[in-house]
Amino acid sequence: MKIYENDKGMKGKLYEERLRKLNLWSLEERRNRQDLIEVFKICKGLSRIRPDELFHFDDGVKVQEVSL
Repeated sequence: MKIYENDKGMKGKLYEERLRKLNLWSLEERRNRQDLIEVFKICKGLSRIRPDELFHFDDGVKVQEVSL
């Protein structure tokens, strides 16, 4: 981050201001995104982790279809 502080006038700016100016996600947002990607991979069988090791799927759940 030192490069941006000097080149783009970031010195003294708050973390959130630097992220906004550089159009970057916060650490929390990046971690949440990666968690969602990992859940997707597990559910789609793209991981060595079996979905039933982490999740309980209820086959009896009915989903109401919504027409647009």
